[in-house]
Amino acid sequence: MATMAQSHGGDGGDDGYGGPYNLESGCASGSASKKRRSKGKNLKLYKKFEENGRKPLDIDVELHGGGYKFVGPNATDFIRAISLEVEKVIPPYYPNWAKVPNEKKQAVYPTLLDYFNLDAWRNTEKWQGVQLGITAECQRAYKDRKGEMKVHFDENGGYDDVEAARSNPPQDVDQETWDILINQLFLSAGYKNRSEKNKQNRAKQRYPSFHGSKSYAQRRHMEGTGPIDVFRSTHYKEGTGWANDFASTDYDRIQEEYTISSAESGGDTSTIDEFACMERALGHRRGHIRGVGRVVSNPTPDVFGTPPPQPHWQDVDQRVASLQQQFQEQQQREAQREEEQRLQNQQLEEERRVHNQQMLEMQRQMDQMRQIWERRTSSDDN
Repeated sequence: MATMAQSHGGDGGDDGYGGPYNLESGCASGSASKKRRSKGKNLKLYKKFEENGRKPLDIDVELHGGGYKFVGPNATDFIRAISLEVEKVIPPYYPNWAKVPNEKKQAVYPTLLDYFNLDAWRNTEKWQGVQLGITAECQRAYKDRKGEMKVHFDENGGYDDVEAARSNPPQDVDQETWDILINQLFLSAGYKNRSEKNKQNRAKQRYPSFHGSKSYAQRRHMEGTGPIDVFRSTHYKEGTGWANDFASTDYDRIQEEYTISSAESGGDTSTIDEFACMERALGHRRGHIRGVGRVVSNPTPDVFGTPPPQPHWQDVDQRVASLQQQFQEQQQREAQREEEQRLQNQQLEEERRVHNQQMLEMQRQMDQMRQIWERRTSSDDN
């Protein structure tokens, strides 16, 4: 596990939250006349921030099988901060998080950077994992937000009376945004098809979970237990029993796998991979890790913005270096061509020398033959 940066959020009123009050940088900086955002829903987190000497709060991150989950005493505040920022700055009418424009995604992070020491993770081997975890939480928060909007739509007329639903936007959504959400998303054929499929998938859910707002990883971290114990605590309640028979049956299967692994390890339970036991007992679920949750394969590329443009002098230096390299390559090509020409001339010179020798030899032989012929002719005359 590792330590993470700080953010703010928490419990309280209905307003959004922003950077620390009187902070000399970030979104709350500026003159005294600038209007500051209300603490609102951040009362609990803001109190933590104050008690920490206005320094970013630490968060741990747990890695397992490609899943990065935030844990530790400030994890709930961090996740809540992400949810509130997504709700505040991202309009709910985009089909999914991937379709949200980059500049809007970037607007989520200034507040997180104000309250959480995310810079502590930069240039570390877990930095990408931290980004993956934040991306996953943004996706979850955005999906949940749209789900809440859809419930409100259905409760106020839905597809049976769209105009009635249109005339009753949620309290925290303006009419223009509500109209766009209904027209571009709720009434689209693609969204209706996905909603129907999601409804069918929810109907296939084997059992509910009692884990509440805390992730499985956070529960393991808080309770100091493994994923099997967390499965039991999130599907079984004292006095009422298991969530249903399916949950009880699945737990028995997990226990069987654990017993087999224990026997194979000679009773050394410290070597048992409980996640693997759950995977074998419950089967593989695409995009999820049993006992961990959903896995994001790639972080949002623009999570913390693109690198700032390089200063002009760096551009000049790069251009000069590029030209120097091109010049050196040109020189090498010229030298290669000269060497090839030299070798070609050398070969031609050698061919001419051989040719001249051959001609001289032929001339010598012809002279010899002439002399022999002349002697014979002179002898015949005598």
